[in-house]
Amino acid sequence: MPDLEDLLAALAGNVAEEQGEHPPEQESPFAKALSMSLSVCLEEMCTREIVEVDEGNQAALVAELVTSACDAHNPKHMYKKLARTLLDSEHVEEVYASDDELLRTFARFLEQPSS
Repeated sequence: MPDLEDLLAALAGNVAEEQGEHPPEQESPFAKALSMSLSVCLEEMCTREIVEVDEGNQAALVAELVTSACDAHNPKHMYKKLARTLLDSEHVEEVYASDDELLRTFARFLEQPSS
């Protein structure tokens, strides 16, 4: 059973959250690496003109993609979630690629080389 001090600390944390005071989030090493890879992947997609994203929306889109990828159950599911997120995102102006092309592009940038 938590003691009074723990309960007060938890309550103080909830009050701070309700007032919009959030401690800085610590991004995991996986999320950092994923963010960098997805940034490069998105740049490639824009360069190849298979997606159209305003430059000002790229960081928000990458954050949205990272969140989606981190919710996946396995790599295959992750690629599908990434493609669906890209297609549904308000940060994307247009997608010119097929679903299969999106899946292949994400896989090419995110798969680990075999040892």
